Amino acid sequence: MKSILLACTGVIAIGISGCNKVSENDFVSEIKAEIDGKWQCVSEFDKFPFYLASEQRDSGGKEMLATAEFFEGIGFLKSTPALVDIGLGKFFAKDGFGYDLTPKGKKNFQQSEDRSQMGFCYGKTKFVKVENFTEPTNDNGRKSSSVTYQWEATDKPDWFESYSKFIKENPDFSAPNFVKGKPQFGRMDMVLTNKGWLRSE
Repeated sequence: MKSILLACTGVIAIGISGCNKVSENDFVSEIKAEIDGKWQCVSEFDKFPFYLASEQRDSGGKEMLATAEFFEGIGFLKSTPALVDIGLGKFFAKDGFGYDLTPKGKKNFQQSEDRSQMGFCYGKTKFVKVENFTEPTNDNGRKSSSVTYQWEATDKPDWFESYSKFIKENPDFSAPNFVKGKPQFGRMDMVLTNKGWLRSE
């Protein structure tokens, strides 16, 4: 286990003696409190219906179209032909589709009360371990450290494996590493307080 001995200052600051050994365990409870149980979601779609032209030139548009087609394929979305305004006026509208939620899609679409998390959610965050942390330094009179940690996803839905396969077949598409079958890491800046190490505001 990695540990770092803070420099002895000879004074007592914020209720903690100036000479303390810091280890990974000092950060665990705060990281768990911040990340455990939070949904991870496909959040490209937050308003329904939405419209996409059937031909997309930029990479972002192609990714959104392919993702919409994937979720239509598993029964979460339904499409209907439509003329899509691409921002150049109705005379330049393109052939495309309007996408809306199916009854199955409505059951699988989730949204937190503060709307910070919404979409088709494919797992909840669960802390695994602290990978490393920087040597604590003084930050406006307080000790601070940047902590890198590993997390995994729990409560994966039955369609997760299909989505993971879809992402692996399109490696340039944006998705968390765990969807791609790779370890997932996060980082949190933390400060030492009289209540221990807490996330920096």
